Amino acid sequence: MKTHTILVAMTMLVFCLAAGSARAEGTKDTDKTVADKHSHTAHSHGSDAHDSTGTSKAAPADADADMDMYSGTGEIIDITCHLRHDSRGPEHTKCAVYCANLGMPLGFVEDGTERIYVIIPSGHGDPKEAVLTHMAKHVKVQGLTYVAGGLRTLEVTEVDELD
Repeated sequence: MKTHTILVAMTMLVFCLAAGSARAEGTKDTDKTVADKHSHTAHSHGSDAHDSTGTSKAAPADADADMDMYSGTGEIIDITCHLRHDSRGPEHTKCAVYCANLGMPLGFVEDGTERIYVIIPSGHGDPKEAVLTHMAKHVKVQGLTYVAGGLRTLEVTEVDELD
C-alpha cells in the first residue's frame, strides 16, 4: 500500500513539474496543433472542434487531448532520476531499467530542444513495454504526441537505436 501511494505521489509530482516547466518556458498547448498537421485518423473531435487557425476549441469533458504524429531523436529516460540529479546516458542504464521496473514514470528527451515527453502506453497497457530495452540509449522514435494542460506525452509506436 505504501509503495502504491508513493508511486502515485511521485507521478503527480512529475506531471506538476512538467506543466510548470511548460508555463515557465512560455510554451503554448497548441505549439504543434495547426490545421495542416493535425491528424484525425486516430480520433475525432467532431466537425466544429477547431477554429480557423487549427487551435482546439473548448471540447466536451470526454474529448481527447490534442494529438499529432511525431518522429524525432533523443533518449529514453526514467523521469525521476533525470529530474532529481540529471542522470541519463549509458552509465545510467542499469538504474533506469531498475526504476522503470519499479513503476517510475518514463520519458523521452528530444535532441536539440531537451523537451521532455512523458511516455504513455497504447490503450491502458504498461508504458514501459515499448521502450524498456532502449532505456538510456540514443534512439529515433515514432508515435503520437498528446498535449493537454501544458503536459506533453508520447505514445511510442516504433523505436530504433541510433548509436
